[in-house]
Amino acid sequence: MSSTIVSPAAETPAAGAAPETCTIKLLPQDQWTAAAQQATAINPANGVARHMLQQAMPDIVIPVEHLALLTAKYWGKGGVRLTVSFLDNPPSDLRARILSHMNAWNATANVQFVETASNGQVRIARTPGSGYWSYLGTDILSIPSGQATMNLDSFSMSTGDSEFHRVVRHETGHTLGFPHEHMRSQIVARIDREKAIAYFMATQGWSRDQVIAQVLTPLDNSALIATAQADPTSIMCYWLPASIMADGVAVTGGTDINALDAQFASSVYPKFANWQELDNNPATVDIAAGGGNLYQMHNDGRIWKYTGTPLTGWLELDNNPATKKIVAAGANLYQLHNTGRIWRYTGVPHTGWLELDNNPATVDIAAAGNDLYQLHHDGRIWKYTGTPHTGWLELDNNPATKKITAGAGTVYQIHNTGLIWKYVGPPHTGWQELDNNPASVDILAAGNDLYQLHNTGRIWKYTGVPLTGWQELDNNPRTKAIAAGNGTLYQIHNTGDIWKYVGPPLTGWQQIDGNAASARITAADFSLYQLHNSGLIWRYTG
Repeated sequence: MSSTIVSPAAETPAAGAAPETCTIKLLPQDQWTAAAQQATAINPANGVARHMLQQAMPDIVIPVEHLALLTAKYWGKGGVRLTVSFLDNPPSDLRARILSHMNAWNATANVQFVETASNGQVRIARTPGSGYWSYLGTDILSIPSGQATMNLDSFSMSTGDSEFHRVVRHETGHTLGFPHEHMRSQIVARIDREKAIAYFMATQGWSRDQVIAQVLTPLDNSALIATAQADPTSIMCYWLPASIMADGVAVTGGTDINALDAQFASSVYPKFANWQELDNNPATVDIAAGGGNLYQMHNDGRIWKYTGTPLTGWLELDNNPATKKIVAAGANLYQLHNTGRIWRYTGVPHTGWLELDNNPATVDIAAAGNDLYQLHHDGRIWKYTGTPHTGWLELDNNPATKKITAGAGTVYQIHNTGLIWKYVGPPHTGWQELDNNPASVDILAAGNDLYQLHNTGRIWKYTGVPLTGWQELDNNPRTKAIAAGNGTLYQIHNTGDIWKYVGPPLTGWQQIDGNAASARITAADFSLYQLHNSGLIWRYTG
């Protein structure tokens, strides 16, 4: 899905034999500038596209009304609650049915449509022969009272349920500011220009120039907030016949809100708004935080440090394709290569990396404060004592060890059998068994706190007595990972939901986000960050 205004375009049902039209209604041209100003006042982010164009081409004089068309029409990150009225007094069961499909977007997005007796912000007509159409987003506020902002041609209780899914949800998407997906360059590139011109001139009565402007001119991706690729099955994508496609393959269009639609809607209208976007790079695969600093790693091994300005404030620290993991602790940043080499950042981008070890057996590292540990594939655990390469002290040698985690002044290990151990010294013999549960699959240390996660989703906190001193904090099978910082514990579910522990055990969890794109979380000090599967990085500000 994309998020820049487009002009009217015809739409044919993906499954229907008889074509039905969908038009994004435009305001009269003399209202474009005022509507753009209103959209930007409601949501300042709506004006980003026009500012980008003006910055990119500062010497080009662009008419004000044309710039207005580059203004998006979204309602803002805070979400929207719109009143809905019906102009032709349909029966109550039909009104309720239409509203239920409009509110289908509420499943993942902070949007709500509520009925009012008259003069709603959204005003629905069912005028026969007028087709399916809606004004785009905030433009509905410019429509005079008593006039429709949406038309659902001849809809009744006898209309098939599939049409309610396809049409009502689609037109509601326009009301939320979502334009037609077919304007994405990936789809436009597949269209046969001359065949499309002939087709739309014949079916829509457009001139050649109108077809070129409305169908064949792709929007610049730099002016879009969009999914990485065009989605031909999006509810906002309409059917394009095979006869006008260069590859002879029709664009099927969407028949209902799909997973990408829902994910995009949740990013435009997040149900939980206390998140600040820090970066948006699809190459990002991992993040690490420590000492008030945030770092990211790309799939090509590049490492970046956040310097304080969202999106643009990132400093590249290294660019090595062998890098497979980064770890931050206090003021320290470390990286581990797929060859087993371990490096510490000393302060100069690219050249300021000190090699601490070079052992192909190394598979993981963990750090806390100024302490650094490494784990070998045979279960051996080593602590760095201060001299590169030779200054490593072996603490244990157990092939059952599968993970280590570092806390304040110590290190913990978990075995593939679920045993959890704390290092109390001396090396090899100085390990205290804390628990022995085969359901344990992960451990996390943060400061003086230690937590474990079971394969059933149960979360436990260690209270100080080996084996018996564990307090259960939650029991949710959807939990896939935990993170902690400054005494606060967080969990992320396989649905992307993120929760903060506020106490008491089991019931004392506060949901702070619910985005299906959330892939992982990390916490340090007073900060919590999340990484999306699309590469977006967010910081919790609540």
